[in-house]
Amino acid sequence: MEFLEEINTNLDELENDQDCQGLIITSGLPKVYSAGLDLVKEIYKPDKKRLASFWTCFQRMWLRLYGSRLATMAAINGHALAGGCVLGLACDYRLMAEGFTIGMVEIEAVEFC
Repeated sequence: MEFLEEINTNLDELENDQDCQGLIITSGLPKVYSAGLDLVKEIYKPDKKRLASFWTCFQRMWLRLYGSRLATMAAINGHALAGGCVLGLACDYRLMAEGFTIGMVEIEAVEFC
């Protein structure tokens, strides 16, 4: 949730900066754009208040990025799993380096159950 809160805070600041017209989201880590969200930590035996805050924070991030006045681009320079996939899909434009994976791992896990 801390990661989502940080993104939301940064989006708020950029949206309020009238000199800012665009945003590029990328990773400083080699081979990983985003490993997603730690859903096990958040939803396995959850604290109900924290879980509600987590989902609210996640939805706020997605909707804020998707509806941003800024031109948004995901420069996907590594694997983009689950939350990383959502982050990329919420942007206006996406560019992905070759040789990496993007997708929703939750869906793959369900298929194997």
